[in-house]
Amino acid sequence: MKVPSVRKNAVLFCVLMSMLVGSAVFSAPQKHATPSAGEKVLVIATHANYPPYEYFNPRFGTFEGFNVEVLDALAKQMAVRVEYRQMSKVEGLSALREGIVDGVLGVAYSIERDDDFDFTSPLCTISDTIFVRGDTTDINSVVDLEGRTVAVAHGDFIGEVLQKGKRVHIVDNDSYESALRMLDRGDVAAFVGSQLTGQYLINKLGIRQIRVVGSPIHQVGYCIAVREGNHELVSRLEKALTIIKDTGEFDRIYELWFGKDLRRDSRYSRIIFWTLGILISVLGFSGWMVNRRLRRKVEMSAKELAESRTLFQRKADEYISLFEGANDAIFITDPVDGRFLDVNRKAEELTGYSRAELLRMGMRDIHLPRDAARVDRRLAQIAAEGSASFDDAPMLKKDGTVALVDISASLIEYAGRKVCQSFLRDVTERRFLERQLVQTEKLASVGTFTAGLAHEIRNPLNSVNLQLLLLERRIRDGSRGSENESQQLINIVREEVSRLDNLVTEFLFFAKPLNLDCHPTDIHRILDDVFALFHVRMIQNGISLERVYMNDPPLLSLDAEKIKQALINIVQNSIEAMPNGGHLKVATRAMQKRVILTIEDTGGGIPEKDLDKVFEVFYSAKEKGTGLGLPISLHIIEMHGGTIEIQINKGVGTTCIITLAVGPAKYQSLRREYSVGA
Repeated sequence: MKVPSVRKNAVLFCVLMSMLVGSAVFSAPQKHATPSAGEKVLVIATHANYPPYEYFNPRFGTFEGFNVEVLDALAKQMAVRVEYRQMSKVEGLSALREGIVDGVLGVAYSIERDDDFDFTSPLCTISDTIFVRGDTTDINSVVDLEGRTVAVAHGDFIGEVLQKGKRVHIVDNDSYESALRMLDRGDVAAFVGSQLTGQYLINKLGIRQIRVVGSPIHQVGYCIAVREGNHELVSRLEKALTIIKDTGEFDRIYELWFGKDLRRDSRYSRIIFWTLGILISVLGFSGWMVNRRLRRKVEMSAKELAESRTLFQRKADEYISLFEGANDAIFITDPVDGRFLDVNRKAEELTGYSRAELLRMGMRDIHLPRDAARVDRRLAQIAAEGSASFDDAPMLKKDGTVALVDISASLIEYAGRKVCQSFLRDVTERRFLERQLVQTEKLASVGTFTAGLAHEIRNPLNSVNLQLLLLERRIRDGSRGSENESQQLINIVREEVSRLDNLVTEFLFFAKPLNLDCHPTDIHRILDDVFALFHVRMIQNGISLERVYMNDPPLLSLDAEKIKQALINIVQNSIEAMPNGGHLKVATRAMQKRVILTIEDTGGGIPEKDLDKVFEVFYSAKEKGTGLGLPISLHIIEMHGGTIEIQINKGVGTTCIITLAVGPAKYQSLRREYSVGA
């Protein structure tokens, strides 16, 4: 098949590029020789579907094309017979390495391939260009291929060129035909390959909506590849190529497949041809010298690179050892969105999550939902200041329990970007013991007489109550004038005695170890029991009660009597804060293996300056308060592995938030607590 004649300038440029690429081939250093003198059959691997260069004609059962016809002419001059093996370029080069074939026809020359094979002078220069669908308007050059999906033929050198820049997503195809059909279906944005071959197949397949855009993006010499060091075969092929060029056979074949070559029509062109040949010889020797020097530099660079890799690997191993063996949990976090990029083993132990789970989470996911805004502020502070530390931050574990952690964070370079490295240390046990120690120290001043106080005062109290009963009876039987006054005094004494009895009872709570007797318990039933105790008092004070209970509450492992005592203290405080009436709301909800209980009143609230003191022993804003109710409630709830928090409402009143974990009480196994007189 003949292809229409090309323009003069294009032909001369093709010849010049062929010769220049040929000089690079001649300058390739020779490594070792495997002579093939006397060989009668030349086994050559060739592509079966790469027209017009080389393809298999099933009608006649023969290989045809420009490259095939040139090789047949060379074989005739060499007095050998060519035996063609149908293979892709990749398969052919692999077979050439293993010695299965003597050469591969139509291989694009490159410096990388020159390290593994020897090449003849180019038989011609091929131009790779971009093919797109007719309705595509935004692809006009190789720059427009960035980020696109592009089809190439498997083993085609243009695929290697595009992959080096990592600009496009390459889809390999077995043949030009399958690649063009992918483009025709719209499966890819473009196809890149030989312009002549692509146009030939477009016409053959009758595809009308594919066109060529832009100028050729790559030109390369199309050569015959032989085994590295087979200089004899290269020499024989070169001699034969020179003969068919001198006799005009090469020009005849070229004109047959690509159109008339105007080099034959001009003596001036022939002079240019031979002049360029001499120039190429000089450039070839110079290229060989430059190539030799470059190889030495590459070898030195490779050695330095290997040493650098060894050093880098050693440093990486040291870092991994320190990272994984640290006593603190380490989180590598994106400072923008708080997403975890890496964690160590201690982080898995601390949170209860696996590494795979944590890498799908962020810093907000291991903190209480109400602390989301606080976590964002911490990340912003670290990003702005470069480092920061935070103490006693509540952290939410996978099992629903809450731990206290100290956080130390800073910005570091990690994988070429700025990240936040956070060290988290669990201080839950330490803070619990410190709090107990503080409680013990505060009670130490009365610790020596607390136990004796209970014994010495309770007996006289019983006697006082008895005497008051007798006094009340005598007054009732005596003069009516002094009855009212005596009754008032009796009431005052009774109130003081009752207050003293409560004080002694609460002291006894601190004076003995707190042992939990936990059983599966319905928290709603305990709440109902507590409000039943205050029902009459709430009606008298004009306080309305609203209960917002969740459906199907999980059973909690609780000591029902002690939890009831803690809730009584809290509800009593709320009622006393609303002497003129108000609204009391209690609500429960479940969240991540926890039960959240909130008790909200509309009373006078707590001054913000005193908010940090509400759990201190003996602190009370009430005239007759003992200052022991909330500390006792805190102690009981913490013994159950829960948390308690007091918040001031923006409008009016106070909210108490209690968190209890679903499962065994965290401190249930601890049967001994620090206490006064223990």
